[in-house]
Amino acid sequence: GKDLEQNPSAVLARSAELGVPTLSSNLPDGSHPEILRSVVKQAGTLKVGFIGLVAARDPSAAKDADDDEAEDHPAKEQELDLLPVNETARTLAERLRRDEGVQLVVALSGLRPQVNSRLAEAGVVDIVLGGTDPNLEAGRIVIIDKSAMLSTHPDGREVGHTTIAIRDGNLQMVDLSPMASLPAETEAMQKQLDSIAERFGTSDLKALAPLVAPGNEDEFLRRFSRIEEDREFIRSHQDYQGSYIAHVPAALPPTPADHPVVKALARQGEAIEALYARLKRPIPPPPEGTPVIPTADDCRACHAAQVPFWETTAHAQAFAHL
Repeated sequence: GKDLEQNPSAVLARSAELGVPTLSSNLPDGSHPEILRSVVKQAGTLKVGFIGLVAARDPSAAKDADDDEAEDHPAKEQELDLLPVNETARTLAERLRRDEGVQLVVALSGLRPQVNSRLAEAGVVDIVLGGTDPNLEAGRIVIIDKSAMLSTHPDGREVGHTTIAIRDGNLQMVDLSPMASLPAETEAMQKQLDSIAERFGTSDLKALAPLVAPGNEDEFLRRFSRIEEDREFIRSHQDYQGSYIAHVPAALPPTPADHPVVKALARQGEAIEALYARLKRPIPPPPEGTPVIPTADDCRACHAAQVPFWETTAHAQAFAHL
């Protein structure tokens, strides 16, 4: 929305160059003939309709164009004349279902979380994807009745993969996103707990909490008591045959050698040498011997209480995730 407001011609030119349509449904008809109000795609036997919803982002505006319920106060004039979000989404969704035979309506959102929630609660569309809040947990799904809200980082700062399976026409979808990582995470957590239990001679969580995490017993109990709950989720969903949705991060493709960032990193050594030369200082020699990266066990002798607590945190699993 911000880019369209500031430089519509540049956005449209870039879209044409990439072969990617510009989708903005709450612009009045005829505002920009190159901008699409809806797109329909066939995915197997499922026909999916996409609409795009943007909001004015002028911080001085007293009335947000994405807030149907806000009072109409004087505000700085916007270059984009936007239509009300809920009304636009409802009208387009009904037309797509009635005239195009669309079975699933997806709103690509450039709106605030509160407005996304109202769209989902009203059942106007089946899926709301995106938003403007950079603080929301990426990959998060909230299912309200038969509508799902999928959070992403705004402005294209995240790559993700959304999978939707509709069985027997049932749009009541279960969130299976945890199945992408939960089995491995649960196994890692169990190994941690087994190691702690062996060290302290008990597997009772309430007995372990004050020994392993004094002052943080509640966090310790919360973290490790979820193991069985997560295992039950895995058991009940590993052979799930109903409709589902999954929204998980996706790996970026390998960066080619001629990528600008790779080239810049390759010049890093020369840049550091040039800096020292300009400052007329000698470059520090590298440390003697083979560099050693300490492990948690190297810290345990002096930090007997801290290391077991650290092992209960997500940081301790960083290498496994990498």
